[in-house]
Amino acid sequence: MKKRWAFYLGRFLGIDVHIHATFLLIVAWVAWMSFNAGGTLAAAASGILFLFATFGFVLMHEYGHALAARRYGIGTRDITLYPIGGVASLEDMPRNPKHELVVALAGPAVNLVMAALLFIVLNATGMLVGPAALATGAGSFLAKLFWINLGLFLFNMLPAFPMDGGRVLRSILAMRTSSLRATEIAATVGRTIAASLMVLGLVTTPTLTLIGFFIWFAAGRERAAARYQHSVGENPWARIFGDRFGFSSDDASSGRRSTGRADETGSRRAATPPSGTRTRTTSRPAPQSEGDESEVEWLNPSGQWERVSSRKTNTPRRSYHADRRQSEERAIILPSGRIIIRVG
Repeated sequence: MKKRWAFYLGRFLGIDVHIHATFLLIVAWVAWMSFNAGGTLAAAASGILFLFATFGFVLMHEYGHALAARRYGIGTRDITLYPIGGVASLEDMPRNPKHELVVALAGPAVNLVMAALLFIVLNATGMLVGPAALATGAGSFLAKLFWINLGLFLFNMLPAFPMDGGRVLRSILAMRTSSLRATEIAATVGRTIAASLMVLGLVTTPTLTLIGFFIWFAAGRERAAARYQHSVGENPWARIFGDRFGFSSDDASSGRRSTGRADETGSRRAATPPSGTRTRTTSRPAPQSEGDESEVEWLNPSGQWERVSSRKTNTPRRSYHADRRQSEERAIILPSGRIIIRVG
């Protein structure tokens, strides 16, 4: 699938990989800085090679998330590399907090394993040096990659939601409280760390400020999404009005958008009362021009019976190909009147 402002790199393990156009900026910046430091084209090439190796580990990190999510039946649309890191676009997040914990830890675990392997090699060859030596330009290529992987692990484990550490925090909290409450707390912690990074970036490097802005706005977006999903799940009528705004009644509580696919009979899924409520169903023939109509009554939380009417008709409908298709009407009959929602 083509992605705006991104270059397609290929498809690996069933997942498309893209690199964002802005990534070229960091390549140019690294090449320039390396050339100024070394004074030769070889130095610039070495800097670019180290950059590509670093983002190779970032890509492996994102594959850790994607493959862990696949274990729980969640696909990944694509992985995109940006100048500040990578993003695995999962089709959904695990609803089970334990599954979310595994998916969140899978990415940092890849970097930790790679750092451990590099440590064994460097220690056996006597090439291991401290981070202070790397700052002076000393140390081998593998030693730099060791500290890069260790740094990626430690940085991603910061409890700055929605980074990996923040999702770990959220999943642990969700085991002890509601999902919304866990997200609220994790987002607050994430924004606190984001503000700290933005201030720290003002006196160190602008990169931290950029990352802080990203975390701040991403945490707010995740919190808003959690509040919306919670309101949909709590409101029984949202399960019925969901299709009007692109959500199916079955997916309303989880926040997943409906695909709008028809079932084997050619009609879409009708609205259903919330699970766990008392229901009663009656059927009666409608006029021949309208088809049959079935009515379902359910006992709402106020103790009153309310009716949900689902009626199928064979009304002609023009499509792009000007063919006739089956359409469906749903009606909510309330004490205040009757509301018709066209789905088909």
